[in-house]
Amino acid sequence: MSDMISTYDRAGGNADWWNIPAPVDGKELYEAASIAGPGCLTRIWVTNVQAKEWQFYFDGEASPRIRLTQADLFACGDNSAEQPIRDSVSGGCYTYVPLPFAKSLRIVLRMPKPKPDARPYFQINYERYPAGTQVETYPVRMEAATSNAIARAVSSWRDVAADDAAIVRRLNWRRVTVAPGQQVELFGETRGGTVSAFAVRPEFSRQNAVMRSLLLRSLVLEGTWDGASQPSVQVPLGDFFCNGLHPRRFASLPMANLDGAYLCRLPMPFHRQGHLVIRNDGPVEATLDTAAEFTPGDVGDRLYLHAAFHATLGSASPFHVMQTVGRGKYVGCYLIALGMDGGWNILEGDEYFYRDGGAKPVHHGTGVEDYFNAGWYYFGLFELPLHGLLEKAAMRTAQYRFHLTDPVTFRKELRMEWEVGGGPGCPANGYMSAAAFWYQDQPGPAGSVLPPVERRFPALDQVGYLTIMDELFELERMGLIADAEERCAFYSGALQPMPEHWIFEVRRLAYREMRAGHAAVRAELAALAGMTNVPPDVVQQARLLLWRGEKPGRAIFGAQAYADYRLLVDGKPAGQGNDPFSWQAFGVELTPGEHELQVEVTPQPQQAVFSADFSSFFTNVVSDATWDFSRTRPDGWPSRDGDRSLWKPYATAPGIFPSMAWWRFVPNGFPCVQSGHQVGGPCDDWANPPGRTFYLRRRITVPETTSDRPPPPLRRILDDSAVPLRPRDDTSNEGIGHS
Repeated sequence: MSDMISTYDRAGGNADWWNIPAPVDGKELYEAASIAGPGCLTRIWVTNVQAKEWQFYFDGEASPRIRLTQADLFACGDNSAEQPIRDSVSGGCYTYVPLPFAKSLRIVLRMPKPKPDARPYFQINYERYPAGTQVETYPVRMEAATSNAIARAVSSWRDVAADDAAIVRRLNWRRVTVAPGQQVELFGETRGGTVSAFAVRPEFSRQNAVMRSLLLRSLVLEGTWDGASQPSVQVPLGDFFCNGLHPRRFASLPMANLDGAYLCRLPMPFHRQGHLVIRNDGPVEATLDTAAEFTPGDVGDRLYLHAAFHATLGSASPFHVMQTVGRGKYVGCYLIALGMDGGWNILEGDEYFYRDGGAKPVHHGTGVEDYFNAGWYYFGLFELPLHGLLEKAAMRTAQYRFHLTDPVTFRKELRMEWEVGGGPGCPANGYMSAAAFWYQDQPGPAGSVLPPVERRFPALDQVGYLTIMDELFELERMGLIADAEERCAFYSGALQPMPEHWIFEVRRLAYREMRAGHAAVRAELAALAGMTNVPPDVVQQARLLLWRGEKPGRAIFGAQAYADYRLLVDGKPAGQGNDPFSWQAFGVELTPGEHELQVEVTPQPQQAVFSADFSSFFTNVVSDATWDFSRTRPDGWPSRDGDRSLWKPYATAPGIFPSMAWWRFVPNGFPCVQSGHQVGGPCDDWANPPGRTFYLRRRITVPETTSDRPPPPLRRILDDSAVPLRPRDDTSNEGIGHS
């Protein structure tokens, strides 16, 4: 049976970090786990564990059979051989490399002088087999066959997107139309066998962006096996394919959205008959292409796929995710968590698995991001074969994890729940929904609770509006410009008839300009620039984008800051401001050749932050480590740079928006100017003493000719080498500071 050791708070609170025990050697060795066999370790996840070495003792050995540094254990680094089976991503480190043991396994960490307030977190998953099971312990020296098997697995995980695309290409598609209130069979067989791949491609071209999102939950997928009276699969189409909020391209081993083709690779075996239907609970007709790969034959004792959907709104805890009776294994979850109270506690909740009637959970987690192999409220979107973060906007996230290598097993029954917030003293208010996936020995009812279609979609609350820009920043950082364009089209439609919708129409056109060129949007920008019944900032920003696109060498130079700043180019003023939440834009026109961007910035005494950005069709520049700074005014500034020895390179470690302090941004029409790596200032002490002015410079080159579209944003890979894994100092709305 499966089990998990974690650092959850034994007192029932939110202090879910490891209370480091006494060292086993009296010096620097600390035991993290001791497991009796036979069994197999299936997963390790950690964050903020400052171990010099991990030691694994097998079958009572006096010396560790495996000794690895933390970087080697989790394959940290861009060129590590076994990524993505083990890796470091978005605030957490994980490994899925199996470690079998015949008798026992001890895990000991070498941590010289750990700090009393270190707050390390970990989860260790393993499978324990019945006594007498013959298990070959992880070898001291790996045989070629085993090494080759691992290499094949790594290759398969790395090529998951290509494998998904190959399956979609070879499928035989057919078109169906589903009227409102009706259902249509997508797949039906009256002989036993296995559906190994199932795909749906909604025909969205006739729908606007709002309806495209609404259809994802208006359409419900149902699967019924071997004549059961109720469906074992009953989930809104989008949530089944991990796209519950918006269409979002991604690729994983079990699920994918490849340019609108939704693919499921979870096997669906049945003995006598199987049926998959789509039900339309919405107000408009839906057209879909569908396909399935089916292999007839005896499926033996293979288990039946089940999937259920539940949602909750408010602060009541726990959130019920699934419950079933039978023998089987839980294999995955797609979770949406939307904080609606302006705090981050919605991400503090632990997951609980109750098995076979037990009163205590057999798997007790340490927080939402931890379950999904990340941490610290996440450091950027990611999509991997078994887990991913597909949406993030401050405290609002959508994520998936599939337990293909570490299932939660059960003999009689299983119940999963999620804590809403971090328990007493750490409340949360918001919306959560989950699609849960599991296999069991008999086809039982999914147990889904689907509200009426008009209550199936969380309303856009005030916090949701304030975090739209965060959502777009995250998509830009991944290079998902088409998705960002679609998202702006959604908000432009969803916010009508409020005047706020116009700014997202401007930004939608700017994303379109990035993908198709200025000529593709010139007429629409000109129309917006000439309107008299829209907010003035909409007209101003449309005019600025139109102006930039009409001649080479034109650019937009802007900034946001909790500071007073003045922007200059080659010593000539370009603009000034001091708004920390609104990016203020100024047009500049440059001739071909070398130029210098310059900034004078005087930070405010508290929460000082500064970000300058230069957007053009020939380069995009953000205020990062490519700039230089001077603490004193150079002689001749700004016409000359003065003494070269005054200038130092930016020294502050990069950070990103949103953060706990900075997540409320005024919407604007200028893409990719706020989503690069940001810095609070050029050095750690830049705001102390207050009132001191810093001088910044950055050289650029304007070519003789330029494209008719802005360059794509730099795709930033947010790894843990750039973001230290340590507790934050800004603990407002953070409860006790969980990972």
